Amino acid sequence: MDVGRVDALTKGEGVTVAVLDSGVSDKHRVLKGKVTAGGDYTEDRKGAGCDLIGHGTVIAGVIAGRPDPEGQFRGMAPEAELLSIRVRPDAEKTPGDGFSDVLAKAIDEAVDAKVDIINLSVATAPSAKLEAAVERAHDKGVLLVAAAGNQNGDGGRNEPVYPAAYGDGDRTDVSVLAVANLDTSGQPAEQSNTGSYVDVAAPGVDIIGPSPNSETEYSKGDSGTSYATPFVTGTAALVMARFPDLSPAEVAERITKTAEHPAGEDGRNDAVGHGMVDPYRAVTADLEKNTPHAQAPPPRPAWPGDTEYFARNAAGVMLLAAVVLVVAVAAGRSLIPRIRRNRELADRS
Repeated sequence: MDVGRVDALTKGEGVTVAVLDSGVSDKHRVLKGKVTAGGDYTEDRKGAGCDLIGHGTVIAGVIAGRPDPEGQFRGMAPEAELLSIRVRPDAEKTPGDGFSDVLAKAIDEAVDAKVDIINLSVATAPSAKLEAAVERAHDKGVLLVAAAGNQNGDGGRNEPVYPAAYGDGDRTDVSVLAVANLDTSGQPAEQSNTGSYVDVAAPGVDIIGPSPNSETEYSKGDSGTSYATPFVTGTAALVMARFPDLSPAEVAERITKTAEHPAGEDGRNDAVGHGMVDPYRAVTADLEKNTPHAQAPPPRPAWPGDTEYFARNAAGVMLLAAVVLVVAVAAGRSLIPRIRRNRELADRS
């Protein structure tokens, strides 16, 4: 799949995505003029346009960065708009017991702003207020896309994280897609949480996005489900623009049904959910005929082990089937500074 095949159908036009994160800077040319600053729920109150660690800006760029005029980068849904709501000041300050309620307030703000999707590359413990905010988002027609967490292999911890796990089971009063991350070989990343609440997977290692402090340079993030989440959010924006009458639950269904399913009778497992998202199939599938798109049925790779599938069919999973295009090296040296480690942004408080 090349990016032109998706662009001819949808670029995310008319869709607004709220990014609840460390803030989003619009200084970079791929984000300038695309970001509305919302509330700031951190103690320092520097504003939602302030991003001290670069995490939120990278996430926003992957979701909706416009094509770089020098061909270095483009986001998943370049015509979508962004609302930044700041909930984390930096990587060193671990949220306290009240972070769940902070997220609840931020979700309520995003819903009141009438966004279509909320990207949650953060995770926390459950709370009554957070659950109520997630349910209210569903009632108002807003889809939540949330990181599945990075606790797998961490001293035996692999507990559900929230709000991602609110979508577990047969609940019909929430609309949450929980996202696991894949490594560079296309296999489940070692630290990515597993569980029945995991819906889909996407690349989550060394993801590249716009730097918050430059108009032209790019930053490379750490690894984690927080970096996989915006790929799914961007796919959801493409689907919503293509099919504006779909409910959040129907958008989620389209994404899960058209993903590259793991082998097995149910087409899912606890490591990757329904598999790696496929943006092109998500916007072309004829679900009424139970086909992923008009041309052919989907290949169903084995998980884990079939690394050749991704090398052959996705041209390297880090490009996510060529929807996000990045030139990482020029003149023999990397252009991308590593931002500070911030894995706990998608870990449980």
